[in-house]
Amino acid sequence: MIVVACLLITYLGIFFVARMNSSWQKIYTNEIYEDVLSKIKAEQEKAALIVDTILKNEAIVKALAQKDRDTLIKLATPYQEMYKQKYDFHQLHFITADGISFVRMASLQRFGDDLKTYRPDIAFVVNNRQPTHSVSVGALGPMIRYIAPVVEVKVQAQMAKTLSSMSEEMKRISDHLNNLVASFKV
Repeated sequence: MIVVACLLITYLGIFFVARMNSSWQKIYTNEIYEDVLSKIKAEQEKAALIVDTILKNEAIVKALAQKDRDTLIKLATPYQEMYKQKYDFHQLHFITADGISFVRMASLQRFGDDLKTYRPDIAFVVNNRQPTHSVSVGALGPMIRYIAPVVEVKVQAQMAKTLSSMSEEMKRISDHLNNLVASFKV
């Protein structure tokens, strides 16, 4: 009887230890998963902040719009160096509106390839003109990316010209209405 009791206690002990291990393993795995996700999210936010800051530089946007590689490289190099040193940010990559690699700051000799054919994140931005984050493995290893469309300078200039034309048209209509009102005065 004592042997049976000892075997039963041993079996129950092993059973409960296995269940506790399984529970702790699930909790631990979940915590690691949440930690990795939060780190990815933080890196995505950092990438978005960096890209958005660079796109505030009108000279960089203009150089990209004019497809002036030399000027773009000159203007972007200080950003590339600073972000790499301070934030472990590996690559600024300027891409044309149709998804063609224009300037890879980490590999200046590589450009002209159609990225949208093998990068779904680039195809998304080209097709939807919406920024996006992505996590993928590329030539430099695993990367967290933020891709944002750039409103080209010529589009902005066209918008200003359109608003100016509308303003002139509104003034002409206003003058015409004032003349009509004045003609009815006795």
